[in-house]
Amino acid sequence: MNRRDFLATLGGASIGGFAGCVDTSALSSGTPYPEGPQRRVTLHSQDTVPDEHNIRIAVELLDSLITHSQTARLRLTAVNEGQKRGVSFTVGMCALFNREKGWSDSPRGLVLHDPTDTKYIEREENQWVRDHPSDESVGFDAYDCGITTYQTGEEQTNEYLLWDDYRIEGYFEPGTYRWEEEVELTEVPPQSPDGPVTLATFTWGFSLTVKRVDG
Repeated sequence: MNRRDFLATLGGASIGGFAGCVDTSALSSGTPYPEGPQRRVTLHSQDTVPDEHNIRIAVELLDSLITHSQTARLRLTAVNEGQKRGVSFTVGMCALFNREKGWSDSPRGLVLHDPTDTKYIEREENQWVRDHPSDESVGFDAYDCGITTYQTGEEQTNEYLLWDDYRIEGYFEPGTYRWEEEVELTEVPPQSPDGPVTLATFTWGFSLTVKRVDG
């Protein structure tokens, strides 16, 4: 069932949670959250970078509760604990899980948004989901950051807000969601006329678990 058709059918009724059909138990008993469904997010797991790469990457959950007025917030930090070198994420990404890499990989259903970008996104009332047809794609700015040089001890920190993926049926469906991305370490300055020499590549990721909040 299309999410917007479903909401139009219910009109002003509160929704306790759905995945294509209404949660009748929540409606019959009277939901304690008339502003909309609430969720609690926890950090399920995060990968450990092998010691030989001398780089530390960690995710921290700053805000875990999702309501009509706030959503979960995460902080991602990468620290270069080795020699001066270049660090890049996937292909030309400026930061971990930037742009289209913000969508959860397995399963699909959630998305990480830069807080500075969300003020320009129209969302459905009382919900953290883009008000956009599920069968239409959204574009991203076509910029390329290339390779960033990290000094020894230098770190990069990025914060993200957790949103529901408008392309997937349901709203913050309970479950465990994983994001992962390839990290490339390169020689600085380049010693080859053909460009930077790759020192190492590895994949790093983390998982979040979403649960319903009971009244």
